Parts: sequence; structure tokens; C-alpha cells
Amino acid sequence: MTYVRRAIPGFGNPDTAQMLTKLVVAGCLLLLVAEALQAVEWRFRPRVTLRETFSDNINISATNPEQDFVTDI
Repeated sequence: MTYVRRAIPGFGNPDTAQMLTKLVVAGCLLLLVAEALQAVEWRFRPRVTLRETFSDNINISATNPEQDFVTDI
């Protein structure tokens, strides 16, 4: 297999392109490390919420309005 070094458009020198590639890879690794350093311990707290809503036109009808309560759990 033959490896051909090609320059990035706008960079005539292949060494400059290689340096830019290394810089991009180092920047990505730095971002990954920074994310790992900000890791937080998660705590799960189970809970149940109950909400009651009153509507004076539960069926949204202009001719036959009906009032009722809606319960959300």
C-alpha cells in the first residue's frame, strides 16, 4: 500500500497540514478530558405528583359545554 501525503487546500506545505491535524486532534482530546472532569454524581429521587384541573367546557363544545375535573398523575 502506498501512502500519499496531500496538502489541505490553502496550505501548500504538507508539514503545515500535519501540524494542523495534530492541533485539531489535541483540541478534541482536551474537550473530552474537560467533559470528564466536570462529571457529577447523579441522585435519583422517585416521587409522584398529583394535579387536579377544573374545566367548565371539558369537551370543547360550543353547543354542549360540560364541566369536569381532570386528574394528572
